[in-house]
Amino acid sequence: MGVRAAALVVAALAAVVWSAGCRKAPLGLEQGAARLARTAALIEADIDDVERLTAELSQATVECYGKADATLKTVRREDYAFAPSGVYFRKVQDGAPTVFVSGYAPIDADLKRVTWFTEAINPALIKVTRANPAVVQSYYNERRSLNRIYPAFDTVAQYEPKMNIPKFNFYYLADAKHNPGRKVVWVNAPYLDPAGRGWMVSCIAPVYVKDRLEGVVGLDVTVQRLTERHIPADGASLLVGPGGVIVSAGETALRLLNMPLMSEHRYSESVKSDQYQSEDFNLLKARTASVRTAAEQILRRGARRATFSVGNTQSVILAVPLPALGWSAWSIASEQP
Repeated sequence: MGVRAAALVVAALAAVVWSAGCRKAPLGLEQGAARLARTAALIEADIDDVERLTAELSQATVECYGKADATLKTVRREDYAFAPSGVYFRKVQDGAPTVFVSGYAPIDADLKRVTWFTEAINPALIKVTRANPAVVQSYYNERRSLNRIYPAFDTVAQYEPKMNIPKFNFYYLADAKHNPGRKVVWVNAPYLDPAGRGWMVSCIAPVYVKDRLEGVVGLDVTVQRLTERHIPADGASLLVGPGGVIVSAGETALRLLNMPLMSEHRYSESVKSDQYQSEDFNLLKARTASVRTAAEQILRRGARRATFSVGNTQSVILAVPLPALGWSAWSIASEQP
């Protein structure tokens, strides 16, 4: 959504605000509409750029297979070793991307060869991670549970040995079954990151070499980073994901909606499978009936405006869809008495 699109959204929302006839407009709703349009435009700009960078990383990875023999001549194979758990990893800590081969598939000579020559994508991993402030990490996951990821961290301590990477959503949603068009796609339902960064959404793309899926590249954006960039911590704005689950919200919005406050996840064990946000944050299952009704009007009927009441406070929601993610951005204002 560019500047022109944002302007159209402002105009459309303004029309919605004043379309209630002679009824007095909610306090701050016009200003909220303008802020909401700006937020949507900024998020869409991030989305477009992350998709571009993901496609760039995918192409760089495809190309690295074509120059494997040349790359292998430059690789320091002594930098790699087996951990006691059977994991194969790059033991040198020099700021380069981390490498983790889980051992789920046999770590034979061919898999070691792929592990070594994919060093060629290290510059691309670093570049795409640094290119957009919304991105917190980038990676290549090979089909046999090889993970090459940047920035570097202690993967041997963080990941589970024999982890089957293709069973995770950030891999299989780009495979032939889920993505036959071989496009850049989003993991748009926030999930718990196995790498330890909390609630995450990912932009991913398949890597096909000679018509075989060799792996999947991805760029990760944390919910925390989206919040810091676009949602005021004490504001009345929120992002709503697929199925009505709140992705991110300011405290004012959560209080008005009578929803629980959100907090960052604290890891107590390794992530072994897909984990999604609690249904406690699903607006379609909110504890207040009028909130559920308003959410249904927006999420299932496509409304851009809905009202609800909590106690003696009546509020109005304005909503703008974010089609690429299947999300919507909301702004809430309390009506004047």
